[in-house]
Amino acid sequence: MRIYFLLGAAALAYAGYEGIGGNQELVKMSLSDVAKQGVGDNRYLELKDCYATSVIVYDYAKEKPDAAREVYFPIMTKGEFISQMVNAILDKDSTQTTAVLAVVKRDKEKYRPDCINGQAEGHSCLDDIVDLSSEAYMKTGLTLRGTVKVGADEIDAETLRLLKDSNYEVPEKLILLEENEEPRGKPLSWVMLIGGILVFLGVLATFFGK
Repeated sequence: MRIYFLLGAAALAYAGYEGIGGNQELVKMSLSDVAKQGVGDNRYLELKDCYATSVIVYDYAKEKPDAAREVYFPIMTKGEFISQMVNAILDKDSTQTTAVLAVVKRDKEKYRPDCINGQAEGHSCLDDIVDLSSEAYMKTGLTLRGTVKVGADEIDAETLRLLKDSNYEVPEKLILLEENEEPRGKPLSWVMLIGGILVFLGVLATFFGK
């Protein structure tokens, strides 16, 4: 049991540590700007000119393989999006990869668990934001807001594998945008960090007590 307390305390401290760093004020950028200069120290972004297809990757419980617990989808610049669409129209080599700057973790309030493969009354997990028949979408793409984490290791290995299996090129400095999430704030992050460390040390001390 104490092992679980140790792991929980370590996770709490790490979450607090992550929340301390970076600029947590909202910054507005285009995805093309991110491609050129990265996100820097910014951890709360509004990204415009983002493009996505209907491709999703989802996490699910083994006992409910048709219900999504979490939904992820890759976004790309307009240039990469147009290139992918042209290749699809021309039926080019299906093994050709598409570069991805960022992956979005969908807001759970924005989809139903049975949205996978359009099962939710004919709707998919992205119907509210991706419409390839829309002139407005094809012109300006999406505007997405949320907290940002940088690094492919911020996404679990299975999700990364599925993205790569879908012919997406995943960089080491992949950006994970958690849709509609707001920073928790530095004061709370400090509390989590210090609290996690104290609990960890307290539980650890019991292993050496009499």
